[in-house]
Amino acid sequence: MEISLLCLALPLLSGLFLALPWKFSEKFVSYLTLTTLVTSLFGGIFLFVMLQDQGFNPFEIALSSITISHHSFPLLFWVDIYGLSYLLLTIILGLVVIKFSHSYLHLEVGYQRYFSVILFFIFGLSLLSIAGHLDLFFAGWEIVGMSSFLLISFYRSHIRSVNNAWRIYSIYRICDIGLLSSAVLGHVMWKEATTFSILNEMSAHQVQEYHSLAFLIFSFCVVIASLGKSAQFPFYNWPAKAMEGPTPSSAIFYGALSIHAGLLLLIRTQVVWDSSFPAKSLVIGTGVLTFILSFLQKKVQTNIKGRMAYAITSHLGVMYVLMGLGFKDVVFVYMILHAIYRCFEMLISPSIVASSELSNNKKVISKIEKRKTFTENLSEKWRSTLYLFTSLDFGMDISGRGMNFFHWKKMIIILKVLVGGRQTGFILSALIALFAFWNVTGSYYYLSVFSFLLILRSMFYHRSSFLMSMDIMISLIGILISFSKIHDHSLEIIADYLLPVVPAMLVIVGVSFFFRSKDLRYYHGEGTKHSLLANSFFISFLVISGMPISSAFVSEDILLEILVEHQPILAVLTLLVMMMIGIILSKMYTRIFMGRPSF
Repeated sequence: MEISLLCLALPLLSGLFLALPWKFSEKFVSYLTLTTLVTSLFGGIFLFVMLQDQGFNPFEIALSSITISHHSFPLLFWVDIYGLSYLLLTIILGLVVIKFSHSYLHLEVGYQRYFSVILFFIFGLSLLSIAGHLDLFFAGWEIVGMSSFLLISFYRSHIRSVNNAWRIYSIYRICDIGLLSSAVLGHVMWKEATTFSILNEMSAHQVQEYHSLAFLIFSFCVVIASLGKSAQFPFYNWPAKAMEGPTPSSAIFYGALSIHAGLLLLIRTQVVWDSSFPAKSLVIGTGVLTFILSFLQKKVQTNIKGRMAYAITSHLGVMYVLMGLGFKDVVFVYMILHAIYRCFEMLISPSIVASSELSNNKKVISKIEKRKTFTENLSEKWRSTLYLFTSLDFGMDISGRGMNFFHWKKMIIILKVLVGGRQTGFILSALIALFAFWNVTGSYYYLSVFSFLLILRSMFYHRSSFLMSMDIMISLIGILISFSKIHDHSLEIIADYLLPVVPAMLVIVGVSFFFRSKDLRYYHGEGTKHSLLANSFFISFLVISGMPISSAFVSEDILLEILVEHQPILAVLTLLVMMMIGIILSKMYTRIFMGRPSF
């Protein structure tokens, strides 16, 4: 049993090996990736045979556990027909895409880097598929999100690719608050019941018996997390922007696997949100809206990838409606078949575009162009109006121009008044920190609010990487000081959190000071000249943003859990600060090290 799990962990080991600063031949990379996935496939088949021997009754695999600050983080895996089917689909489609990519990316700059990220992605989805509890599910979820960011920005010198990667990562980061919050709330409400084995055995009454408001928040957090990953309203337009990466990665990410992960989350937690009428209504309502808007958006796309992106989100909208109505098994079969079809469709899209230019296909193209749609029955005025609103994304492009209705400049002025300038901000933060140490009544509340405002100012005001890094450091210190005042054993938890974060923060400050003259309104492409600094910054960025590569990932969960139990308002502020820190660091990384180098 442990051997099968080791086989499933091979993509992580191979991905790390290919990420080393040594250059391997394309032939070696090809053999390594194919051998890795074939071995992982045997591990998945072995688990399937075990599940079949038990009459397809789900079972748990418990390995060791990680203990931090007297809190246990079990490595627990849950093998059922849904997760295992998704796992086998991941490996099989991964084999197809990797085989296709070997010739598609032949002699491409970044060939080895591409396969390293793809292997990380496959490991993240494998972990997500058989995770035994929400915390482990979230670990796989985060790996998938970061892999997506790296592959959208694969062509690092293309500013549009890099810009879209940052925007989509920001959407991921915002929606990830939902999954992290649900994991923390689950610990507070049900303790060990956040494991899927216990959660799926609970009745609707047992699920709701803790507290109606907390249960409702938990349900909404799960649904919101799934909406972001599966590109549902209001986040339905990001897959069209994610197509900037290589076609094979788009096929496996946004055609087949990653984009369906939100549905898998809903399947895993159906017993919870299905008991909440508002959450169920949200699932159905967003599905209907996504279907309508995506259907219209598909009609105005001028490229084949854009059309496929909105076709995918419209079908996902149908799946969400069916999921909200309780047809879980139908949705799962639909999801598997849809993933296979879309992966194939996206892989052959370049051939379709090339063949459409041949003379023998002109008749076929003309027949397609003569097909009538429902808009033909509308008057010219209504058709033009609908086309205009659709081409403007109905004002729902929340990752870009759609948020220009908000007066950002006024917000910056308000933040400058509340937080002060550079020197004033540092002085005020030091004074509030001293008040907190002296246990002045309510001072830790002011410190948390000030930390939040400080990081908010950094997002919208600063153009210097060094000033941003200083704001991040001050905000983290402020949050940790506030936490230290509300729990008896807080120092031990803070020490475990800071153990990896302190050296990472020193690297961030040092690198940002080195590039302090760079204006972050522009892309500078310094990664080609300073690859060591770029890699050091990226690893530090992963640690500070809470990726599952250090003890900070578990310590962050513990810290938030204690805050939810004792000071919910501080928990919300802390969660927002940590979310925005990840967005700011990703912006610093893309603006300094990606794009075209300045001369």
